[in-house]
Amino acid sequence: MNHKITGQHPPDGRHSATETLPTVESLLPPLESLVRCQEVTQELNSTLEKLLNLETTTFEEEIQKIHAIIRWGYKATNGRMFVSTSGGETSAILPHLIKSALADMPEPPNLHLIFINTQCYPPETLDMVHSYLGAAEEDGGLGFTINEFGPTPEEAQALFRENPDWWNNPDLPTFQRVAFILKGAPTQEALEEMRQRLGPNGEPILWLRAIRATQTPERAAASIIEPGAQAIRLHPLLKWTKQQIQEYIKKYDLPINGDHVDLTKPGKQRECPMDLIDRAE
Repeated sequence: MNHKITGQHPPDGRHSATETLPTVESLLPPLESLVRCQEVTQELNSTLEKLLNLETTTFEEEIQKIHAIIRWGYKATNGRMFVSTSGGETSAILPHLIKSALADMPEPPNLHLIFINTQCYPPETLDMVHSYLGAAEEDGGLGFTINEFGPTPEEAQALFRENPDWWNNPDLPTFQRVAFILKGAPTQEALEEMRQRLGPNGEPILWLRAIRATQTPERAAASIIEPGAQAIRLHPLLKWTKQQIQEYIKKYDLPINGDHVDLTKPGKQRECPMDLIDRAE
């Protein structure tokens, strides 16, 4: 589809409202831009950043822009990509975007989703993951292959008995240690398994994450694409606002998990300690 995007751009270098922008596809980086997980060039990041910052005249065009980035990532890695989820309030959005972006692929893609089950989540979170994200389309779900990692219920209970009330003070070493056991170590295991499964010979693989810049200071500092030891991180929704999130949920009648609680993320503006990811990488 040769869909034109128009945008309003004041003096920071973006386009004016009267100027017709090129098609999204023509602005995407070359497919051969991804070579190794540990290497992401500044040019590649800048190209995707400019595309992500393009102003659109309709929300449908905004969705098409995200679809184009996802399709580019899929083609650039020959389908070696996966998405992670917390099962949280708006966790249905990125998997839904991926599913719809790849719907016209010549062969049905094998969509992998990783979920770190800390054994601290309420039933509603597990239901979001398994009954919607992982359920087959005929059962009202998205049909992702769920790859679950984390401690067993017995291991978690033993850890909680040894460290009662560990979540009460996130500044204490006890919190950091328990949170890493619950989430950091399983994340490391998940990333390594995805690397071995999707890129055993060093091929680049993509890890799609639904982080947004408005969520925490750490996420505000993130780039749309970042290198990693096991996988390149791609953040298609980095620039989306809360209003756009709500609009997408309403447009496609997606489920919302308002009962989600994550004890490893204390406070609304506290990131789950970033060293959980950095140490996992």
